[in-house]
Amino acid sequence: MMMSVLKKTKYSMMVRMFAAVFVSLLLAGCSEPPAPAVSRIPAVKTQVVAGQGWNVSRTFSAVVEAGESTRLAFPMKGTVAEVNAEIGDSVEAGKVLAALDPVPFDNAVRSASAQVRSAQSSLLQATEQYRRLQTLYGQGIVPKAELDKVRDARIGAESSLDLARTQLENAREDRRRTSIVAPFSGRISARSVERYAEVNPGDVVFELVGLSGLKGRALVPEGVVRELHVGGEATVSFPTLPGVGLKGTISEIGAVTEAGNAFPVYVTLDEGETRSAGILVGMAASVSFRMQGAGGQPVFLVPVSALAMTDLPRLSSEGGTGGRAPIYIFDAEAGKVSLRLVEVQGMQGNLLAVSSGLTQGEEVVVAGASFLKDGMEARRWVPETPREEIDFVTRGTQPEKEN
Repeated sequence: MMMSVLKKTKYSMMVRMFAAVFVSLLLAGCSEPPAPAVSRIPAVKTQVVAGQGWNVSRTFSAVVEAGESTRLAFPMKGTVAEVNAEIGDSVEAGKVLAALDPVPFDNAVRSASAQVRSAQSSLLQATEQYRRLQTLYGQGIVPKAELDKVRDARIGAESSLDLARTQLENAREDRRRTSIVAPFSGRISARSVERYAEVNPGDVVFELVGLSGLKGRALVPEGVVRELHVGGEATVSFPTLPGVGLKGTISEIGAVTEAGNAFPVYVTLDEGETRSAGILVGMAASVSFRMQGAGGQPVFLVPVSALAMTDLPRLSSEGGTGGRAPIYIFDAEAGKVSLRLVEVQGMQGNLLAVSSGLTQGEEVVVAGASFLKDGMEARRWVPETPREEIDFVTRGTQPEKEN
C-alpha cells in the first residue's frame, strides 16, 4: 500500500516538471528576437582646418614716462635770488626758472677784465723792451744773454695775457649761467630750491618733463620680446580712464633684461591724443602688442577642446612632447584616428594657433578626444538635435547608434 502511494507521488512531480519545461519552451518560441548588438565604435566631432592669418595681442602692465626729461642744476655756487616756477607748472622753452644773485659774478667779470688790461700793458712794455735790446744787440752794445732774457719776458707776458683772457671768458660764462632756463617746453615735476638759499654746483633744483612724446614703458618677457620690432603697433589703455585707448608705436626695445628676466619696451604715443585725453607722466597703463603668428605665415586655429589631455601623462612618461601639443586627426576613408603632435604658436581666445603639424583640409577631432587612442576606429558624429550637439560638446556624451 505504501509503495503504491510513493509511485503515484513521483509520477505527479514528473508530470508537473515536464509541464513547466513545455510552457517555458512555448513562451520562448513566442518571444521577440534579441536586439541587435550595439556599435562600440566611438563617434567624434571633427572640424576641417584651413590656414588663415593670425593676429594675437599680448598685454602687459606699463607706466607712462616722459619722452624727454632733465634735471636742472646751477653749475656754480651762489645764492638764489629768483624762483619763477612751481611744481606742476607748464613752462615754455627759454623761460627763466631760477637765478642766482648776479653781483658776485659781475664783480668777477670786472676783475677779470682788469687782469686782461694789466696783462695787455705788461705785454706792450715787454715788446718795446725787446725791440730796443734787439737794436742794441745788433750794434754790439749788449750781450746775447741779455737779449734772450728780455725775449723770455715778452713770451711770459703773452702767456699771461692769454690766461687773463681765458679767465675773463670763464667769468662771463659764469655770469650767463646764473639763470636756469627751460631747455624745452614741459612741466615742472620736482622743485628743491627756495629763494635766498645757498646752492652748490650740481645741486638739482628742478626736474622738467616734456609735454610731447610721452611713452608707455612695459617689461616684456624674453619669450615675447623676440616677436616685437621697432615700428610695430601697440595700444595703450589706462585703468583710471575707462574707454581711452591710444595707438602707439614701438620706439625702443631694451638690450638688457631687468626684473623677472624681462626687457623694457617703449611705446611712443601721439602728442595730440595724450593732450586731449589728459595723460600725465607716471600714470599706470596697460600696453597691448599685436604680433603676427609664425613669422607672418598662416596658422590653423583649432578649439582648445582638441587637446588630447588624457594622453599627456603617457606621453610625458615616454619622453615628453617637446613642447608640442597632442591632438587627434580623423581619417574618414580609413575610419580611424591618429594621434599627432603639433606646434602651437599661441592662443586667440579659446583657439589654439597651430603653426606646424597640420595640413590644409585635414579633420581635427574637437570633441570626444578623451575616449580615443592612437589608431583606434572612429566615426564622424553628426547631431540629430541641437540638444545632442550641446550634450556632446559639453560632456562628451552621445546616444549609441546601431550599425
